[in-house]
Amino acid sequence: MQRVLGKLNFVARHISKFSMIVKNLYPKNKNYDWNDVKEAAWCKLMEAIKVYHEFKIPSINEMLYCTHNYEDNGIRIETFFYVDNVIKDENKRLFDIYMRQLKGSEMSYNLIEKELLSLSEYLSKWKDYARMPCVITYNKVIQSIFSCDTCLEYSNRVQRLAASIIYSNAKIVHITGVKFKIVKITQHPVGKNEYLA
Repeated sequence: MQRVLGKLNFVARHISKFSMIVKNLYPKNKNYDWNDVKEAAWCKLMEAIKVYHEFKIPSINEMLYCTHNYEDNGIRIETFFYVDNVIKDENKRLFDIYMRQLKGSEMSYNLIEKELLSLSEYLSKWKDYARMPCVITYNKVIQSIFSCDTCLEYSNRVQRLAASIIYSNAKIVHITGVKFKIVKITQHPVGKNEYLA
């Protein structure tokens, strides 16, 4: 059981009340006895997993949005839509998730490069060009890369990653909000440190 729960730790933060659900599944002593309490906790865990990954298909007139979610050692893009295009949290429906582990030199990428990597990789795999999702970013630097001619002042890696996003012709929207508190960006092209609020 501990092996199964250990594997579930990879997605634990995406499962609502994960620690409260699994606390009864961990062994209390050497003998692991399966009882009604453990059975109920297991069923509750299976239901919680199903709720998170419930995908819906949008109607033809509903706009698709995608956003990058920060992971420690991986990239993750969620594509979603709002029912009848009414932008409220209760109307938000998940359409697609793309995630993978970072490899080799990607581990040393800064936050900007990780977001650009995930967006460029995801949009390059997108097949329905007539229905390209609108990219939502909470990062001012990402927005500035695409909104002005300063892209050439960034590193070659940033330019390479940004090029495929520009080529996809996806609309990039910057939203100020509660996603970031304070995140320190490594280096701005003019050499000063920038902070996102």
